[in-house]
Amino acid sequence: MPAIVGEMGTQSTPSGPIPYKYVQQTYMLSSQARNWRFSARQIAKMRKDGNEAAQKRLREIWQRERELPLMGGEEEEPEASSSSTPIEFLDVDDEQALISYYFTRVRQLVKAFSLPELVEATTITFIKRFYLRNTCMDFHSKHIVLTCLFLAAKAESHAIPLRHFATKLAGKEQNPKVINENIKTVQDLEFLVSQSLAFEYTVHGAHRALHGFMLDFQTLQPAPTTDMMAAILAPARANVQQSRFTDAELIYTPSQIALACVHSSCSEGKEAVERFLEAKFKRTKENWQKEIEQRQKWRATERQKLEKRGVKEDALPQAVKDVEVPLDSEESGRMDSKQTLAVLAEIEEMISSHVAQTNEKVKEVDKKLKMCSNPERMSNSRLTRKHEEDKKNAILGKRDASRTKVSGDDAKLANPFVDEDDDDDEIERAPTTKRQRVA
Repeated sequence: MPAIVGEMGTQSTPSGPIPYKYVQQTYMLSSQARNWRFSARQIAKMRKDGNEAAQKRLREIWQRERELPLMGGEEEEPEASSSSTPIEFLDVDDEQALISYYFTRVRQLVKAFSLPELVEATTITFIKRFYLRNTCMDFHSKHIVLTCLFLAAKAESHAIPLRHFATKLAGKEQNPKVINENIKTVQDLEFLVSQSLAFEYTVHGAHRALHGFMLDFQTLQPAPTTDMMAAILAPARANVQQSRFTDAELIYTPSQIALACVHSSCSEGKEAVERFLEAKFKRTKENWQKEIEQRQKWRATERQKLEKRGVKEDALPQAVKDVEVPLDSEESGRMDSKQTLAVLAEIEEMISSHVAQTNEKVKEVDKKLKMCSNPERMSNSRLTRKHEEDKKNAILGKRDASRTKVSGDDAKLANPFVDEDDDDDEIERAPTTKRQRVA
């Protein structure tokens, strides 16, 4: 790299050698990589802290609920409102069991609306992100699933009109009451869910990475046959679908998940992944070595120039004295083939160890949830009825005050000559002039 000539014609030493031609993955620049990737320990802590905070808050709310007197109404109040037994709240495992169960409902809903797979993937991602910051005891999963599906369809350019969405959910009976309830549910939760998502709707799913790798495998030498590619694709896609029921996308990158799904699909898939990684790291190492040689050549040239000027070794710039880091060293921060395969093994273990929730477990959790859900979000709770009554009384109070003011104004308009000051003795009368007296 030649020395830089400044405006005054004097030579200046460059601040450093030619930078590496490292192309950063688009995913690493996304909001998903910045804000929605955690370690397994971080996820466990977030859920534990959120659950404990919710239990403490709801315990106080239920105490206020039980202290209120019984209030009349058409709807029967929650059973826990009149009970004196301690409330058993959901723990983290209970919440995850319920959420995992509703993941399977997403697939059924997507098929019912004839939506593509990417809407299913985005919906499940939205649900996971939402419940990292919220709890099932405040927001039931059956309502969040519908709202996230509605949002995901819009985010993936398959928007559904809200009334059509609500009508389809109502089933064959087409009950207007149910349709209106569905509309209200989505309208009430859409903005709240968006806030929990930090209004970040773009999702990079493993299914997209899988498609890209299937194209990359065809560039291998010798290239896999069409039959081999077909044998790989079906089980790999099934593994990607299974990975959505785990926390994999909150911990690993989409490309890592896709490679793990191919690696565990079949023997052909395992061979294709290992060949691909070997070719990729070999090519990367060769390019890295070429760039190291260029940078070392620059340092040698700059050292000679500085030595001719009489610059001693101790006074040389750090950029000239630095030594390049080999690609396969820990200091480079790059993963080699063995490390990548180790990460893929972790993902494969996570996917294979996932167990679907039984109906008995889900029914047990749902029964417990009915006894501990936030009463402030129940239409038939004492707190909600009191809030509505207070709101109604406040409106009536404002209306009465407004009527009183209007009636006073009307009286004033009826007789504009009435003096509000009834003390006539204090009124100062203007003196009568001589001309007025003569008249």
